[in-house]
Amino acid sequence: MTVPPATTLDDMVRHAFAGARGRVTAQALLGARTWFRVGGPAEWLFQPADADDLAGMLQRLSPELPVIALGACSNVIIRDGGLDGIVVRMARGFANIAVEADGLVVGSACLDATVAEHAAQAGLAGLEFLAGIPGSIGGAVRMNAGAYGADIASVLDWAEIVTRDGNMLRLGNADLRFGYRRSGLPEGAMVVRARLRGTPENPAEIAARIAEIRTAREQSQPVRARTGGSTFRNPDPDVSSRKAWELIDEAGCRGLRQGDAQVSEKHCNFLINLGHATAHDLETLGGRSAPARCPAFRRAPALGNQTHWPNGRNPRMSTTKRITVLMGGISSERTVSLSSGQGVAEALRSLGHTVHTLDAGADLRTLVTELDAQKPDVVFNALHGRFGEDGCIQGILDWMGIPYTHSGVRASATAMDKAAARSAFLSAGLPVAKGRVIDIAELKAGDPLPAPYVVKPICEGSSVGVSIVRPGANVRERIVQDWTFGPQALVEEFIPGREITVGVMGDRALTVTDITPTGQGHDFYDYDAKYNAGGSRHVLPAQIDPTIAQQALDVAVAAHRALGCSGASRSDFRLDDTGSAAPRLILLEVNTQPGMTATSLLPEQAAYCGISYPELCNWLVEQAACRQ
Repeated sequence: MTVPPATTLDDMVRHAFAGARGRVTAQALLGARTWFRVGGPAEWLFQPADADDLAGMLQRLSPELPVIALGACSNVIIRDGGLDGIVVRMARGFANIAVEADGLVVGSACLDATVAEHAAQAGLAGLEFLAGIPGSIGGAVRMNAGAYGADIASVLDWAEIVTRDGNMLRLGNADLRFGYRRSGLPEGAMVVRARLRGTPENPAEIAARIAEIRTAREQSQPVRARTGGSTFRNPDPDVSSRKAWELIDEAGCRGLRQGDAQVSEKHCNFLINLGHATAHDLETLGGRSAPARCPAFRRAPALGNQTHWPNGRNPRMSTTKRITVLMGGISSERTVSLSSGQGVAEALRSLGHTVHTLDAGADLRTLVTELDAQKPDVVFNALHGRFGEDGCIQGILDWMGIPYTHSGVRASATAMDKAAARSAFLSAGLPVAKGRVIDIAELKAGDPLPAPYVVKPICEGSSVGVSIVRPGANVRERIVQDWTFGPQALVEEFIPGREITVGVMGDRALTVTDITPTGQGHDFYDYDAKYNAGGSRHVLPAQIDPTIAQQALDVAVAAHRALGCSGASRSDFRLDDTGSAAPRLILLEVNTQPGMTATSLLPEQAAYCGISYPELCNWLVEQAACRQ
């Protein structure tokens, strides 16, 4: 019987794993497996039982699907969005070590240090340098790892590989065409076993040299930190005799930080995660922020760390999807939503996705029918305000089983309800203004708070309906007469100073933007200042005290977590730095559906961090899920 060819993406994956004996995990978390402790999930993680299991899977795997091998993840940065396709990680079936008279035959999953120890116990010298290299043998062969005057090319007899199409080959040393920190492995090939030469010698003397290497490494490198080893290759000896760390140090980059990523003080060719760094922080430090301030990074020819580029990388590498962009809607922010949706649709089409736009009107039956007919893989929610931002559309999409961007029902509803969000922020210990909920009719009788204070609708966005009541101003009755936002309002003390905002992607704050309304008639960052051309001036990063800037970044992430947000959010603040007292930072609100025109605040901050508008849109699509 002839098996029909797999046609859809799911069919291809199922076909590849049919009969596999190893472990298959969907959406497998990778960050905890990396030495940097950063990175998103693998779409599929396959841990083959042995080389035959790996070869069989690759033979069945469509050439259209991406596949990549990961070893010990000691010398790798995986981007925060994760990896598309299939990630192969060698496990127990690739960890055997066989001792021979003049060498070892080792599996690709064996740690380099473990191989060095086995060689010492067997009385085989020449492999001591492996004790100073974090990682596994498969990665060591691929990159011709080396240290302390030796490298893999100097000790390898042969390597057995499985090619991308599932063939098993044995390649000799010459076939691998080793160079400085590189090999000539065929594209897509994976190392499964290798033979390393050794010279008989007294085991105690070999062990002593290994101890010396470990002591030297401990003294000179941040081995106890979350790091990926040396980051930059040394310059070609024909170009410069100086080491990469010398060039970096000379440029004054020792200790340089980006978020919680830092150039190590101990050895400045190491990037380290101080605790809460993201992959983007590390990449920015090593490849974007640092070059502007550190010529050594430009002079070092290439990154030693392999950096994978999922979901924020070159987005054309992602699997294309059928996407429906929901836009328009029935709220007071309809015009803004149409602008956001149109920009998003164009950006996603530029990446090769099949994109439909859908104006979400008041007829729910029509909306559901259209979504059912379009059968999108993902809905990009570009709605703002009521129905689109308050958990309503999120509940419908959960019910229909359609993955969607941004936050789910609970986070959306809580963030939209300013009183509920305020309670969540207080419970999390975040700084909020003094205030309370009132019946709007109370405003006629007198001031609910000492003036100046702010009157806000409880469930509106984009500063719709917000008024400031100043001392002596006779505006309370007018506010009540014009009020169309329900029986209650939130009143809060007015915070003088400036408006700043922080975008959050995933679990990482981007930067701080200082927002100044321009022109006349803008007491604060109101609807017109936000959306009219020339209505405001944005300065990023904000020129404020670094301690306050870091506090804003930290509070934005904490607020994102307190509400249970997903995807992207934007936290808005007031910063009172007008007097002689210490500056005071107050969290105003979290926007779970930030504006998504190309010049909106979140895309503007993403661009500052090196993430283009199409990449941002694509990242949000990759984060889409049903969140019930």
